[in-house]
Amino acid sequence: MDIRTGRWRGLACALLILLIILSAPPARAMTEAPVLSEPAVEGFFISPKLRRLFNSHTSYQFGDPDNHALNPLSRLEFPLDSWWGGLEIKGRYPRFGLGIEALRSLSPEADGKMRDSDWDDDENPGLRTIYSESDNRINPSHTIRADVDLKVSDWLGFPRRVDLRPVIGWRWQRLRFVTHDGVQSVIG
Repeated sequence: MDIRTGRWRGLACALLILLIILSAPPARAMTEAPVLSEPAVEGFFISPKLRRLFNSHTSYQFGDPDNHALNPLSRLEFPLDSWWGGLEIKGRYPRFGLGIEALRSLSPEADGKMRDSDWDDDENPGLRTIYSESDNRINPSHTIRADVDLKVSDWLGFPRRVDLRPVIGWRWQRLRFVTHDGVQSVIG
């Protein structure tokens, strides 16, 4: 699915409108005393994000559907050690918090090698038979993360200094890799 399709744009717009509506500051009485356990800053925030990933990778593996002993049959490991940039939008309030983060890859090359391992010997399925490493280029890739937290500590009767906030979130990513200049070894 492509984020440029109308369905994704509509969902993103609806989430942004909901975030703006929910981020309106609540009306407070002038005589209300501040609560020490609450965050000092409340409201709606937009900030740029720059992130460097270290020791990070994504992998894809599959087995032979006809021979379950050959599982995995192949595994691809792509390094993600690179720079990412984008925006983060947050709403932080005493009872709940909302957040959306959108990032795009900035580095054309990932640090590290793409690794491809294959196990295709029916007689010895645990023996890796083919291994290769390749340089890895990251074409424009995107990640979107959204989360919501809700304060429940007062509902559960915890002391005021305990701020328990369960979080639920959603993450979407589209990673696009191109491998080049590889070296392959056949084992055995």
